[in-house]
Amino acid sequence: MCANLEKSVEDVIGGIIVTANALGGDFGLTTNPDFQKAIAALQTAETDVASWKKGTAAQDIVEILNDAATGLGLVKGLLPVPALTLVQTILAGIAGVIETLTGNSTPSTDPSTDAHVAVSTLEAVKAIQPAFHYKKVAFGDPPVKQYKDFWNGQCDEVALPQLKVA
Repeated sequence: MCANLEKSVEDVIGGIIVTANALGGDFGLTTNPDFQKAIAALQTAETDVASWKKGTAAQDIVEILNDAATGLGLVKGLLPVPALTLVQTILAGIAGVIETLTGNSTPSTDPSTDAHVAVSTLEAVKAIQPAFHYKKVAFGDPPVKQYKDFWNGQCDEVALPQLKVA
């Protein structure tokens, strides 16, 4: 896993918030109560992850992230079909964070635990967004950059380049 897992998870949640806000702003969802609840839940999760430590319980954060995913799922019907791919990208990001938190919420000194968590995280993400390809941080970019790069590629693919993020 990352040298600073907690910071990486926090950064990915921040990236998810940026992309969700880009989507919501472009499609006029910023006043939708379900969308607002989803963003608020993501922001709460980001704050909570800042004080979370590997090897400690993460169930409260996972529940908050599940609430955010539910809220985003509720606004899918308000979006045009091309934008649904982007919602799936956000939901896949949330699934990856949940799996990472869950897998790292119990203390372990077994090096194979990190490998198992990485595999199960990738499986959770690919179940929602099969096109995502994660590169190990030692060989690739940090997880938040990989998430944003994938998002930007999806924006091009569905002809919504105005939603790309830095």
